[in-house]
Amino acid sequence: YYQKGKDLYDSYYKHADHIALKNNLLKLKDKTNFILSYDNSKEIEKIYENFKYVKIGKISHLANAKKQLELLFYSDNIVIPSITSKLPEIIRQ
Repeated sequence: YYQKGKDLYDSYYKHADHIALKNNLLKLKDKTNFILSYDNSKEIEKIYENFKYVKIGKISHLANAKKQLELLFYSDNIVIPSITSKLPEIIRQ
């Protein structure tokens, strides 16, 4: 999580860690397949602006369950299928 990581976990990524992860994925982008899930954040969209992604709507499983958006970044060789169920909902970019 980019925005809420520090509120949820004792160990969490700082901004520089997210940049380092992106740089490592750039090195691997043409060599391996990957899917990376993030909380919906403009900062993360900017960091990963050169990656393919979709937004997925989901219901959280916390006590105050509500619909949330997540970003799903993926390598060029992966095809994200259409999903016919209501959840998770894919919002194409």
